Amino acid sequence: MKQLLPFVVGAALIIGACQSSSDDQAAAPEPSQTPSPAPKAEPAPEPAPAATGFAAVQPILLKNCVLCHTGPDAKEKIDLNTYASVMKGGEHGAIVVPGDPEGSMIVKVIRGAQGAKKMPPAPNDPLTEPEIQLIVDWIKEGAKES
Repeated sequence: MKQLLPFVVGAALIIGACQSSSDDQAAAPEPSQTPSPAPKAEPAPEPAPAATGFAAVQPILLKNCVLCHTGPDAKEKIDLNTYASVMKGGEHGAIVVPGDPEGSMIVKVIRGAQGAKKMPPAPNDPLTEPEIQLIVDWIKEGAKES
């Protein structure tokens, strides 16, 4: 009898586990009875980007350009210190054409495009793509002061 006791206990545990497993399966609803998830909400439209004013562009110019382009001795007579002086242009005319970044000399030189000498010159670091994009966006939006 002592030899049968472990066998009987083991069998009882297996039978109990099987019954509990079948009870769990019986409690689960059929796949067709499973309620469908609520429809996903449409994502909210992204807000239009705020207009880029000169205040967003000025720190880039101050950090990278005004060492050579400021005051009465500015190279090419281009003063990049203030909004008014940027919009005034230099000895060869306007450097910003509001609404036309590709036609603006400032974009040509910071990209080194269309044969323009790339600014700022070596050994200075070139502007980063996000910095260039901010200037492009500012001009595209009309090159407004604020």
